[in-house]
Amino acid sequence: TMNNVNIILNGRTVSAEPRLHSYANLVHLADGYPNVLYTVTYDKGPGAKPEGSLTKNDFIRVVEGMIINVTDTSGA
Repeated sequence: TMNNVNIILNGRTVSAEPRLHSYANLVHLADGYPNVLYTVTYDKGPGAKPEGSLTKNDFIRVVEGMIINVTDTSGA
């Protein structure tokens, strides 16, 4: 079994499996709601694209020390 990695999710340290995570799973980890529109951005990510954003059908591999922000943009 793989050891979990620590990521910074909305400013707090969260333990997560080092695998592909979906937009929906990251929203869930951030205590978000399924039918609310969020903007998911990340920094210190893996490989060739260490920063960026996810939309509803995207996936990202989480790595140690990755910074992820899940922001409610439904009212924007």
